Amino acid sequence: MRLRVPGGVLTSAMFAALRSVSDEFGDGRIHLTSRANAQLRSLPTGMDSHLPGRLFEVLRTAGFLPSPSHERVRNIVCSPLSGIAGGRADVRGLAGALDRALCAAPELADLPGRFLFGIDDGRGDVAKMGCDVLALAEAPGCARIIVGDLAGPAVPLHAAPGALVALARRFAAAADGHWRARELPLRGGELLDGPVTATLPDTPAPTMVYGALPGGALSVLAPMGVLTPEHGDALAAAAGTDGTLIITPWRGVVVVPQPAPPRGALARLAGTGLVTTNDSPWTRITACIGAPGCAKSAGDTHAAARAAASGPGPPGHVHVVGCSRACGAPHSPHTLLELGSKR
Repeated sequence: MRLRVPGGVLTSAMFAALRSVSDEFGDGRIHLTSRANAQLRSLPTGMDSHLPGRLFEVLRTAGFLPSPSHERVRNIVCSPLSGIAGGRADVRGLAGALDRALCAAPELADLPGRFLFGIDDGRGDVAKMGCDVLALAEAPGCARIIVGDLAGPAVPLHAAPGALVALARRFAAAADGHWRARELPLRGGELLDGPVTATLPDTPAPTMVYGALPGGALSVLAPMGVLTPEHGDALAAAAGTDGTLIITPWRGVVVVPQPAPPRGALARLAGTGLVTTNDSPWTRITACIGAPGCAKSAGDTHAAARAAASGPGPPGHVHVVGCSRACGAPHSPHTLLELGSKR
């Protein structure tokens, strides 16, 4: 079960609900995706192939599933460190505004499930993710609207959610079976009015930082994107009852505690196996779920990833997959290691 988390933002109560559902119904783990969403696995179904009704009630009460008709299209990524460290503008809150506007548009409920909205605070992290429509901050109060690889007009930052929803409406009218903006005849240019720039504006090379951040925030990486119950205990303790946890598109979590992190929180996170430094091999090794979680996989991708992390391995980023679909592959340059492949 994939749960969309617009902008990756979870309250402590939402995180507690995820953990509760996974503990009671699933495998006890929370799986993080490359779109900063959460997946729960090994959930039970009844004779009618439906999931337990109480599972949905727990999630709805916590704030998930605000619009069942739009759940598959609530794909919104946002710079996770915005307002915490770096960036040209503070875009916190825009993902929530975009999500509410999206859910309020009945005609967008049938957008393709791969259509991706992005909000980048100017550092270039989300801009590199291949979003279909993107707001890229150029200054504290201004954003450039991007469709695919095409740069469009500048708008006030607060108007960016409305501009992105308007573009999604145009895409829905023009899609004609296409799933992504780049697949349109003009590569998305037909969605824009006025002059169009053929390439994305230059943005800094994005770098995710792990460890202690300004203001008491903490940034960690979950190896292979899996949060175990032990990880969850440490993250919940670090966030406190009123904190925020931000899932990142790189399968990590930024903890913004309230009022302040408890003493030794970062050491406790590291002690559970979460990555808290940028020199860990796990910053360059990822994997799809593999067997037994996926019937299409040729083998245990996580075992292969652990072997790669313990040895020299290929240079650069390595993504281990169990079949040619290469699920979860990073958007940055990488080496693909396919189990069972002779290539």
